[in-house]
Order: sequence, then C-alpha cells, then structure tokens
Amino acid sequence: MNESIRLLNLPITVLLIVIVFFWLSVVLGMLDFDIDFDTDTDFDAELDIDGGIFRGMLSFFYIGELPVMVLLSIGVFSMWVLTIMGSHYFNPNQVWYIATGLDAVNFLITLFVCKIVGYPFAKLFKMFKVDANATAPAIGRECIIMTTQVSKKMGQAEMNTKRAPLLLNVI
Repeated sequence: MNESIRLLNLPITVLLIVIVFFWLSVVLGMLDFDIDFDTDTDFDAELDIDGGIFRGMLSFFYIGELPVMVLLSIGVFSMWVLTIMGSHYFNPNQVWYIATGLDAVNFLITLFVCKIVGYPFAKLFKMFKVDANATAPAIGRECIIMTTQVSKKMGQAEMNTKRAPLLLNVI
C-alpha cells in the first residue's frame, strides 16, 4: 500500500483508480438504474489508416479489434503492477531517473502483456461481431423441393444452412 502512494508511483495509481471507477460505472449501468443525465454529446472516433507498418503494429496489438477501454485497462493494470514491483525492488530510494528508466522498460513489457492477455478477448469480441442474421446468398445453392410441383404461382423449397434450414418460396 505504501508503495502505491509514493510520489513517483502516484500517477499510475491515480490512473488505475480512474479505470476501476470506469468499470464500476459500467457494472452499475448494466444494473439498469433509471438515472437520466440529459446529455446530448455525440462523439464518434474512427481510425482510418491506409496501411503499412503503422497499421500492422495496431493490428498486432488488437487496436480496432478490441474496445480501447479493454486494452487500456489491461495496460494500466499491468503497468501499475510492474511499476509498484519495480519501485519496491529496484528503486527503494525513489530516485526519479531510475524510475523513468523502469517506466520505459515497464511500458515495453506492458505492450507484450496486452498482446498476450488481449488474445482471448480478441477471439471473444470477434465472435460478437459475427452477424447471426446476415443473409447468405441463395443463388446457385442446392435445395430440396418441398411441394408436389413448382409453378409460376407457387412452390416451396428447403435450403440447408449452417444454422436452421430456410424455407423458400420458389417459382
């Protein structure tokens, strides 16, 4: 506890507290309290990058695949743990230039912690992005005629899909 409130560790501790309050507000919001703050703010940020090395780096760290707050939460928690441990074991006298060097190393380690810990979350969020109601092209697929005949007025066929079979009207 003492290590987390020391002057050189205090900024990352405050950032961790902000992240914890954010997630608490998310959980309280899921409980559906009926509180209306009447805010009319519309913020829409979109990352549009043509490609190249920068896009590859962003993709490597799941930017655009995971919500930013999930990545930020993983990163801040990892950075906080590494900063507290590094400060306790390698900088007990709280020298600022040693703390700066430790923070640089902690940041690099945190990037790879985000990569490793973010992998299962990326798979999970990828499953959520699949549109279960998306239409599959029916033209050119085989189907089984379900009526005795098909005319210009009526006829039905069944087409198998990955989910439930579709009953189609055919003419």
